Amino acid sequence: MYAGKVAYQYKGTMSGNTKIILRDDTKSITESAFSCCYGLSSLTIPSSVTSIGKSAFYGCASLDTITIPNGVTRIEENVFGCCTSLTSVKIPDSLTSIGYNAFNCCISLALIKIPNSVTNIAEGAFSNCSSLVSVKIPDSVTSIGENTFRNCTSLISVKIPDSVTSIGTFAFHDCTSLTSITIPSSVMRIEGYVFYGCTNLSVVYYCGSEYEGSQIPLSFNDYLKDVKILYNYVMIPTLPTTQTKITKKSGYSIVNISVKDADEGSIILMSTYKNGALSDIQSEEYDGEDIMMATFEPYDTVKVMIWESLESMKPLLIPETVN
Repeated sequence: MYAGKVAYQYKGTMSGNTKIILRDDTKSITESAFSCCYGLSSLTIPSSVTSIGKSAFYGCASLDTITIPNGVTRIEENVFGCCTSLTSVKIPDSLTSIGYNAFNCCISLALIKIPNSVTNIAEGAFSNCSSLVSVKIPDSVTSIGENTFRNCTSLISVKIPDSVTSIGTFAFHDCTSLTSITIPSSVMRIEGYVFYGCTNLSVVYYCGSEYEGSQIPLSFNDYLKDVKILYNYVMIPTLPTTQTKITKKSGYSIVNISVKDADEGSIILMSTYKNGALSDIQSEEYDGEDIMMATFEPYDTVKVMIWESLESMKPLLIPETVN
């Protein structure tokens, strides 16, 4: 399976619920290395890995979570194609490209966070991800390729960033749950059949004027005849929010913080006050999961804030106050 520091194609029959931890000195995973290993349920990839070949995990039907290490810059074509049990993928900030059919037919994948480092999402990257409800396309992406979200039948709404200039053929074809989409005025071309089969699409928010919309080749009205188009729409960023639950124990309190719409890597800051004076302050980096903190200091008020990072200390949320 190994040649030097390279993991080559797995040979033999893999039994169910197989868990594999790759060696710490592994540098790369070759093309089709674990392709069709139906029994593979868990794989730990070390931080030393910088490249993963085409179809490396194609058809790993039992694989449910994967963390791609920082240093990998590309997800090649079909890497996770037909990983039908995959529910969670952690993508590093080093990634710049998501390849052709990279997550095609990942029918259990409901959410995915694409980092701002990604500039290219290739054709069919998320096609047939029938459980995908939400996806945030970063401002770094300049085009949405053909079939990118085709047949994502659970996708409800999409906000396209103003860095995008073109949307490819069939990009949202048969997204039957899609009810609204926001398109920036930066989009200069929308190819044919982009929204074909989007039977529940009722409104398009277009950030440009009606005249600008009419100048787009294959303009909206060619295939959105029954959809309401709202022109001159102002795109407002979604601000993060928190919901805090406090459980009081003997001598201390547990503070459970649920976070919504915040980027991973943001800083969650909790401070407690007694009679207006600061009694405790704690911070933790947000990793996509609920955060639990414990305070042993007396308090009558708890405040929670979200910061962009400790370096910038740019607040993203007006403090949530819990008494």
